Amino acid sequence: MAALPAAVALSVAVVSGGSALASRDANAPSGSFTTLTVTAGESLWSIAEQVAPGADPRDVVDAIVRLNALEGVTVSAGQRLSIPAEYAHAP
Repeated sequence: MAALPAAVALSVAVVSGGSALASRDANAPSGSFTTLTVTAGESLWSIAEQVAPGADPRDVVDAIVRLNALEGVTVSAGQRLSIPAEYAHAP
């Protein structure tokens, strides 16, 4: 029974063309994020400052890492990232 939310989220991701990324935040409602593509020279810190200039970048980086189930804070050009809706104001 505990795996049911994860199974539903995976099913939605498959049906929607895989636009949703794996998330450790299992309770994140559908549509609670937007996506962006990392460009050359960007880091999670610079992305955090760009999408949420009024927020503490540490909090934004942590939210991005959790939402995307990243193992660390290194990102590569061309990588697609989900940005929590609360921070996705101006990528």
